[in-house]
Amino acid sequence: MSRSVLSRLWRWGLALLAALVVLAAVFYSGIVAEEQRFPERVRHYLDRKKLAVRAGVMNQDEQQLTWNHLISNLHTLEYIEARIGPPMGGGGAIGEVEGQVIILSPLGRLSYLNRHYKLGNIDTVAPMGVEELRASKYNTDTMFSWHHFRAYDVMAVKKADGSHDMYASFSRYQGERCFQFAVYRTPIEVTGEGIKATTGQWEEFFTARPGCLRPKDRGWRFLGLGAGGRLIRLDDHTLLISVGDHQYDGFDDSWAAAQDPATDLGKIVAVDMVTRKARVFATGVRNPQGLLMTRDGRIFDTEHGPQGGDEINMLRDGGNYGWPLATYGVNYGYPRRDWPFARSQADHEGYDKPIFGFSPAVGPSNLIEADPAEFPLWQSDLIMGSLRGSTLFHLRVEGDRVRYVEPLFSRDGTRFRDVTALNGGFATLTNDGTLMIFRNAENHGAEPRTVTVTGYGTLSTAFAEEVPPPHLTPAERGKDLFAVNCSHCHSPGTDIGPGPPLGGIVGRPVGAAKGFGYSPALADYRGVWSEDLLISFLTEPQAHFEGTVMPQPTMDWLEYPNVVAYLETLDTKVETVEKK
Repeated sequence: MSRSVLSRLWRWGLALLAALVVLAAVFYSGIVAEEQRFPERVRHYLDRKKLAVRAGVMNQDEQQLTWNHLISNLHTLEYIEARIGPPMGGGGAIGEVEGQVIILSPLGRLSYLNRHYKLGNIDTVAPMGVEELRASKYNTDTMFSWHHFRAYDVMAVKKADGSHDMYASFSRYQGERCFQFAVYRTPIEVTGEGIKATTGQWEEFFTARPGCLRPKDRGWRFLGLGAGGRLIRLDDHTLLISVGDHQYDGFDDSWAAAQDPATDLGKIVAVDMVTRKARVFATGVRNPQGLLMTRDGRIFDTEHGPQGGDEINMLRDGGNYGWPLATYGVNYGYPRRDWPFARSQADHEGYDKPIFGFSPAVGPSNLIEADPAEFPLWQSDLIMGSLRGSTLFHLRVEGDRVRYVEPLFSRDGTRFRDVTALNGGFATLTNDGTLMIFRNAENHGAEPRTVTVTGYGTLSTAFAEEVPPPHLTPAERGKDLFAVNCSHCHSPGTDIGPGPPLGGIVGRPVGAAKGFGYSPALADYRGVWSEDLLISFLTEPQAHFEGTVMPQPTMDWLEYPNVVAYLETLDTKVETVEKK
């Protein structure tokens, strides 16, 4: 065989080998991408960027939406998702009145979406004390987060004369040693075209005892994300309010409030709407994020527990649900640590028991009863949002039993902050700054497939603390992300909480913070936290340290470098143990 033929065959062989290597790499990358859910993550990231772009051109005053189909076990649903503001760090709520949606921003701004899909501003702001807090020492305190100070819920109540009052629950700042859990009300005018504040004046309706909440003596100064704050109508003259313990639980603070009869923290409270006289309806709740009275009079709450202890309770007048003396959850950390105040672990012996629990935790938010006219196969069933779980759930409920739980809609990084019932469907508020409206597609096949939302130009400007300002450095952006997604478990200083403290984390030995119980994978690791290792750990905790109880963060994975950039700025030194 000639030299030229051999040379040609050699080149062909090399080309074939190179092609096979490329194909193998593509095939392997596809497997890895599928395992890491990269396509889903990228799609969600681009969806959020698209919504952000739309939010940036609100001077066009409209957004055109198309109904999207969603298949569930018993019904085919459809939904639209409308941008109503910037992405929300924490807090905010929605309510319904006369077929319109009231929207409460994290720091108390108010707006509405009417039945014609027109947005409008309600010209009043909940009296949370934002200006006073902004001028206080807490504004520059690294152990205070604006995302922990928030609005909780909003509802409208129709009075006997046909007029309406709007109630809102929120954190309130009253001075250096005085945070409050407060409910205020203001009169509103509701017409077919929208909602107006008639006076703009707010009246104090209820402030949880003891009135002033001192800064916590461990960890974060104030933890409004543990406040609950749901409002429902118990009867014609009584409002029911869920008040969380704000992490005054005997572990994260020296005071265990939920079983203390001298305070309303950790209680469900009934308040007379005329006299404003309050009484404790139920005791021993931790962070009751959802509250509902069904058409037949049953009362449910959803509650955040410690690790693995999220609950659904059926409430009764005079009931005691055990916290912090009883929980199905355990303390955070590794090895598994018993909740220190439980009389018997993972049990509710001696207290009212939950009707359902979630393990692993999903971070349940509000829940509603499905409209039987719109969803005939969901008679008496419930719809529940979740924060950590990034999922909307359908719950089949029969009597006092949850028969099954069905995920309806999931999206990585999206926290379903609130859910409210509508005539002909339901709506949910997300941390993406969007309002999602769901209905039964089987009932609306002849209707137009597109909706135009208008009125963006009428909305008030978000407070600086409600949304990261433009042109942030990576570390500044990471600080905001940390406050929203990480701060409930981790201190940026030296305090040990559900997770280890992160002061001086970059360059610190892995799994070595003194006093924290780590999983063997972290405790036995010989090395230090580098920027690359932290990003890898956030991307897939179990892949790098199998057995860790660190959950997958609920944020866009492309944001992880920003969080690590912030962690690099934390120079507080945490005492470490020397590994043998």
